[in-house]
Amino acid sequence: MPDKLKAHEILRETLAYLQFLYKQEGLQPGALQNIGLKPQWTVLIGTDHQCGMAINFTGKHQVYDIPEPDLDLAVLKTLIGRNLTEVASANLDADSLPMRAIGLAALSALSQPFLTPTALAKRGFLSAENRHFLNDLITPRDIVTVIGFGGLIRSLLGKCKELHVTDMRPRESFINTVIGQTVEYGPLGLFIHGEKENEAVVKKSDVVVITGSTLVNRTFDELMSYTAHARTVGLYGPTAGLIPDLFFKNNIDFILSHWVKDPARFAYDMANDIDMEFTLRTYQNHQVIWKPKGVKS
Repeated sequence: MPDKLKAHEILRETLAYLQFLYKQEGLQPGALQNIGLKPQWTVLIGTDHQCGMAINFTGKHQVYDIPEPDLDLAVLKTLIGRNLTEVASANLDADSLPMRAIGLAALSALSQPFLTPTALAKRGFLSAENRHFLNDLITPRDIVTVIGFGGLIRSLLGKCKELHVTDMRPRESFINTVIGQTVEYGPLGLFIHGEKENEAVVKKSDVVVITGSTLVNRTFDELMSYTAHARTVGLYGPTAGLIPDLFFKNNIDFILSHWVKDPARFAYDMANDIDMEFTLRTYQNHQVIWKPKGVKS
């Protein structure tokens, strides 16, 4: 059995496959029009309704003791007008985390024409605009671990034997303190861990859901190495807004993310709304993509 690809190889192969799809469908990759540097997110707007985003680990996601140097705005301006394929190719493997975020956002923008339900079905994938898929996937006997605390947690509470979440941010960031006759801590039914516990927690899990942010900070490969016991592994979050083809060939079973159905609103929110996650939930299409049963990785 051939070895599975590492994250940087998956991303490179995804870019190559996107180039094939554009040629096959008679489409042209867009040109980069705008770069939005926002708290938490890097957002790219391209021509032909191609736009994407990726986490940049600023704002509430600032977890590194030594922040990355500020991006050189003069350098970023040289990217404007360039083909999104070139922008992705030049930055997916960058040493700088902020530039890798630009590379991932470009890859997400290029993915958009091929994330519609029709385009996914044409390539043999199933998709739905809700999370009911997870209800069928998870049993009351399962131990479930989510890498990266996010909105997904709400839909999983009470659905499994144990629900764990690991995050690089301090545990206190997610604890609710309720003071009455006694002092209690929430969320109830949720075990919260720091990143140093990733290996121990993931190795005992039946279902593992990994944030797409791990593709930016280069922790994806390590986390995947812990998932041998898991029955199913998924990728989720705004940074996971990528075509699934190469991920499904490399031990990812489903992707929970979005596709941009209203590019004009997406561009407006890039400049005017701090909370891009809210705008995605409200104005764009959340969807889960998965492989039909019997389709091997």
